[in-house]
Amino acid sequence: MSNFNNVEYFDGKTAMPKKGSLSFLPDGIGFESESLYLKFEYTEILNIQEFSDTFHIELKTSTKGASKKLKIFDKKLKDEIEKNWLKSKTFTGNKAAYKLHSFNLHKVLLISAVTLPLLIFIILSLFYKSYILIPEKFDIYLGRSVYEQMFSDFKKCENTTLNKEIEKIFHMLPKENQEFNYSIEIIKYNIFNAFALPGGKIIIFNELIEKSKSPENIAGVLAHELSHIEKRHAIQQLVRTLGFHFVISMMIGGAGEEFEILETISEVGGTLLFLNYSRGFEEEADEIAVEKLIKAKINPLGFIDFFHTLENVLKQASDKLKDTKENNENKENIQKNKDTTMPKEKENDKKPLIINIGEWLSSHPDTEKRIKKIKTQILNNEKEYKELINDIKYWEKIKYQCSSDL
Repeated sequence: MSNFNNVEYFDGKTAMPKKGSLSFLPDGIGFESESLYLKFEYTEILNIQEFSDTFHIELKTSTKGASKKLKIFDKKLKDEIEKNWLKSKTFTGNKAAYKLHSFNLHKVLLISAVTLPLLIFIILSLFYKSYILIPEKFDIYLGRSVYEQMFSDFKKCENTTLNKEIEKIFHMLPKENQEFNYSIEIIKYNIFNAFALPGGKIIIFNELIEKSKSPENIAGVLAHELSHIEKRHAIQQLVRTLGFHFVISMMIGGAGEEFEILETISEVGGTLLFLNYSRGFEEEADEIAVEKLIKAKINPLGFIDFFHTLENVLKQASDKLKDTKENNENKENIQKNKDTTMPKEKENDKKPLIINIGEWLSSHPDTEKRIKKIKTQILNNEKEYKELINDIKYWEKIKYQCSSDL
């Protein structure tokens, strides 16, 4: 029996997927990770969808509001599962309907080479722009809900001096949307990361501040995250992921509890943090960030300097993951040779890895290309800039003040 690696399972309860392998069974498929084995009959499959270079298999669930799915990256594996699934379906009409739904786009283009490409272009253009039909108050509500679900239990940085300096930088950046509640919060957790929540809130972790070389580095990060918020990239990504039904639900919904679709806010919020922004979104956020820095008379070269730090962090993270993997393999070998009844550590005992460095870095375009584009943009907008802090030694001192009592 062949096993197919690089498969992810989402249980609909937590944002972090289980990574493992998939195998074919006589009447279904089996998923196996280090701590989990699940069997799914073909009749439990609700739908199979293609997203760029990945495929999502939606599964039945008995829990209201939850959504279980398998994410695979191998098209041949997807085709084999789809073939077996269709064979298992009872009604011919259902088979035909699904085949029509998942009909290969290239075959359609061959049949209608002249009219269909134009029609598809128009439909996609309208679909991608449909997010503007969703009221902006939904951004605020979703951002607040995601914060409560994902970040409310983390310890906040209460150091007055550092908070004051970071907020001063944040307030210097121009804001475009008067409807949003702009704010920034420093969280005490040793992760090199930052998040932009819909509606105006930015989360930044103290390790990113500590690894910065200047306040201009932080200004670049904040401007980038601010651009994601104002361009509503998270909402656009949700539209592309959840489909037009999501747009209609938001159009007819109101604020707060009237957004009935957010009964599954834990899932939606968690998914939001793991949705990889498209290359276009990231490049747009970079471009707008530079514009904001220039308008605020903050030297955008600090943004470029941040990317050099990012490259070093990525290399360190890669080396650490490699060492961790080797250590885990050694521990597994030792465990196999021991007769013990000690219970294994439960995954739920650990803090959810919603801020995994690898997930965040993998969603961003190539760093060198980003630096090159930003340099070109800066050359076309040369201006005089003011230093955010005159004494760099002062910055080196205050940037560590959040971690003193971690």
